[in-house]
Amino acid sequence: MQKIINLYCLLMFVALVPRPAEADVDYGIDVEKLTCIGYFDQIGELNKTNKQTAALLTYWLFGYVSGIQNSAKLTQSRYLEFHNLLGDHCKKNPNELLLVSVRKITLKK
Repeated sequence: MQKIINLYCLLMFVALVPRPAEADVDYGIDVEKLTCIGYFDQIGELNKTNKQTAALLTYWLFGYVSGIQNSAKLTQSRYLEFHNLLGDHCKKNPNELLLVSVRKITLKK
């Protein structure tokens, strides 16, 4: 009998847990199709509307770079250096695919 009561309480708890708003559920970005200018436009827009997704995209990209460099070290200076290099490269090549640009500046080092 106690198991049934516990199960009932669990089901009631799950039923009463508030669900996130539809817009908060999932926000997908196909990074393979994103251009340099598209990335910075996307980050600018997300910073106005959804800072968590903007941060997620930026950190995902830095993780991608770390994978290319075979490095698990996360430092603010390394992150800022990467982001500045990417910004400079993308200003010169705004229509280049973002991941192509990332590989170019990562493999230059």
